Amino acid sequence: MSILRTARLESNLTGPEVSRLTGISATNLYRYENKNRKLPIPVAKKLAEIYKTRWERFYDDTEGREGE
Repeated sequence: MSILRTARLESNLTGPEVSRLTGISATNLYRYENKNRKLPIPVAKKLAEIYKTRWERFYDDTEGREGE
């Protein structure tokens, strides 16, 4: 599971809820979560504010990996 999706789920938010809070379309949000679209830093900062986390977390490839 992607770090971005994990952060959303930890915040108990649905994609459509995040979309309403940020103005980011649910489609684009899911693309960011599935790494089908590159996450721009301004969007990462907006999501981090909603999820109450550091925006840099979304670019940390090692988070969530088991056995490393």
